[in-house]
Amino acid sequence: MNIYITRKQYLFIIGYFVILCGISVLLGWQFDVDALKSLIPDLSPVHPVVAVIFILSGIWLILFHSSLKHIYIIQYIAIFITLIGLIHFITYYFPCKEFRIDNLLYAQKLNLQSDKFLISPITSIIFCMCGVVFFTTEIKNIYVQGFRQLLILIGFSISYITLIGYMYEIKSTYKFNDTTPLSIFSAIVFIFLYIGLFLTNTKYLIVKAFLSNLRGGHLLRTTIPFLLLLPFAIYYLWLLGEKKSLFPNSYGVGLYFAIFVFCIYLFITLYASMENKKNLVKILSDIQLADSEKKYKLLFNSFQEGAATINWDCTIILCNPSFCAITGYAENELTGKNIIFLLVPESEKKSFLAILRADETIKQNDLKAEIIKKNGEKIWVTFRVKTLQNQKQI
Repeated sequence: MNIYITRKQYLFIIGYFVILCGISVLLGWQFDVDALKSLIPDLSPVHPVVAVIFILSGIWLILFHSSLKHIYIIQYIAIFITLIGLIHFITYYFPCKEFRIDNLLYAQKLNLQSDKFLISPITSIIFCMCGVVFFTTEIKNIYVQGFRQLLILIGFSISYITLIGYMYEIKSTYKFNDTTPLSIFSAIVFIFLYIGLFLTNTKYLIVKAFLSNLRGGHLLRTTIPFLLLLPFAIYYLWLLGEKKSLFPNSYGVGLYFAIFVFCIYLFITLYASMENKKNLVKILSDIQLADSEKKYKLLFNSFQEGAATINWDCTIILCNPSFCAITGYAENELTGKNIIFLLVPESEKKSFLAILRADETIKQNDLKAEIIKKNGEKIWVTFRVKTLQNQKQI
């Protein structure tokens, strides 16, 4: 329950953050504040239509785990975002700009500026993937969920590489040819949005392994800082290599890097899943064993007659309250001690020990012997000895 509540709170925080970012962009366009539109002046701003979709995406995250399930609303939002992304990607290359979605909001302000202020085709592709992820969240099919998680990883990777590209001024990471670049503000919002989407369905594959309390889940979580910091180091080496003309093609290096990181994470995920399965089998076995031992002890303690379990060295492993009452000793005073210390006289101990160690499987023997209680009182008792097969206990 605690894990669920924490995850729900994360989704709410991310949802409100995405909504706040979208509202700030709209305010920036309304009042011509460049810092609100692009986060950093002179960089590509977030388009107002993109800001609206950010707001809808944040609302979807909040509604998805709200106490009242708004099924139809979240489905309509998913369909709308998918269609917007798809339509814009198709119409981006139309020669007539009047038919493009870019002109839906603040058209007068946008028409006065260059193409770099329009919606990036990369943004439309990411929104298409977001819509599919939204729509397939609750589908109970492992293959659908696998495809959904793949889209989340791709969308997160594109946004993260874009962020690194802006930091190192590598245009090939966020702009292709003469198309409108993906803005740094959009990349940051997409990163948080995909983290939220990653946490929406935790019952399958990578997400299940990642959030597991088993060893594999711990391994995955500890590798996250390494995987997030590795790109910064690689890009630094990339720039250093370019200065020395070690790389012939920046696109090829970028593609190699993306595949390399993805393969590392996939390998770690598969390894973590295997470790989780092994650990889970062991935990279930331990639980079953503990449950069996608990039931056995409850039954053992319910005997009205004194009963004790000893091993082949005649060491007391377990004794019930009735046995403690007969001897006058507490359970912790008897367990771990040799049962022979209770017998008198000394001559009886050897014969009693011989009977106890006789390998007569499943056969019951009755033996009368005199024992001495804790208070020094001597009493005669009848021992009913039964060897338990395969347990190597008497």
